[in-house]
Amino acid sequence: MRSIIFLITCVMLYSLGMILGCSDDDKSTNGNGNGVVLADSVWVADVDVNEGEQAKVDINFSNEVQLIRVEVPVKITGTGFSIDSASFVGSRCPTEFLQLAQLDTLNKTVRLVWNGGPSLAPGSGLLASLYLSTEVGSSGEVLSIDSVTIGSGASAYYLYFINTGGTILSPGFSGGSVSIN
Repeated sequence: MRSIIFLITCVMLYSLGMILGCSDDDKSTNGNGNGVVLADSVWVADVDVNEGEQAKVDINFSNEVQLIRVEVPVKITGTGFSIDSASFVGSRCPTEFLQLAQLDTLNKTVRLVWNGGPSLAPGSGLLASLYLSTEVGSSGEVLSIDSVTIGSGASAYYLYFINTGGTILSPGFSGGSVSIN
C-alpha cells in the first residue's frame, strides 16, 4: 500500500513540475530529444553547420487542444550570421489559411504566426523552418534562438496559442542553437 501511495505522489509531483515548467531537462521532454512531448509547447532544434553555409532550423510545437491561432516570436543572438527567410513548407498548419513570417534583420527577430479558419487538431510537429546564412570566418560561434516579446504595450507580440473557445494559452518554450563549425 505504501508503494502505491508513493507512486501516486511521485506521479502527481512530476506532473505538477511539468505543468509549471520545472523539469530539469526541458529539451529531452519536449520532442527535441527522445522524451515525451509536453502539452502546449514550442521547441527549437539544435543545428550544426559549417561556416559560410546556410542553416535550416526547425521550430516545432505541440498542442493538446484545438487551436485557432499560434504566435511564436523568436530572437537569434550571436554574430556571424544573417536571417535569410522563414518557410512553412511541411508545417502541420494548413497552408490555405494565414501564415505570416515577419523578419527583422536589424534586431534579429522573427515573428511566426498561423491564424486558422477551421481549428488545428491536437498533435505535434513542424510550425516553420528558419534559414540563416553563416559568414566565412564565423567558426566557433554558437547562435542562441529563444522566445522574445517584440514591442511593448497593446502592440506587443509574444508567445501564445488561442484555443477554439478564445482562451489565450501560454505554451512552454525550449530554445535551440546553431553551432558554426
